[in-house]
Amino acid sequence: MSTIAEKYGATFDKFIGDAILCYFGDPGSKGVKEDAEACVRMALKMQIRLHQLKLCWREKGLIDRPFEARVGINSGYCTVGNFGSQNCMDQTIIGHEVNLAARLESHAN
Repeated sequence: MSTIAEKYGATFDKFIGDAILCYFGDPGSKGVKEDAEACVRMALKMQIRLHQLKLCWREKGLIDRPFEARVGINSGYCTVGNFGSQNCMDQTIIGHEVNLAARLESHAN
């Protein structure tokens, strides 16, 4: 999934267990519409790749349960930078738009 994200120009924020948080538009933007379209194309390509992997791994007997992923996408302005304290600083993205994307992902099928 990280290879696909890089191909579409996503910036990685973090890996959280089996989840990936990435965003578009910073450090460089191709334009609001273009960034949003790249994000949707990336998500669709990830879904296609997951389906391919599911078929391959099932055929090899490596998985025997559903293998799917949810995606949450939102567009808007966020704050990107270093957040935390002297003892624990993290480069990340924050804001209402990030929180809404996370909620959309948690409700996706």
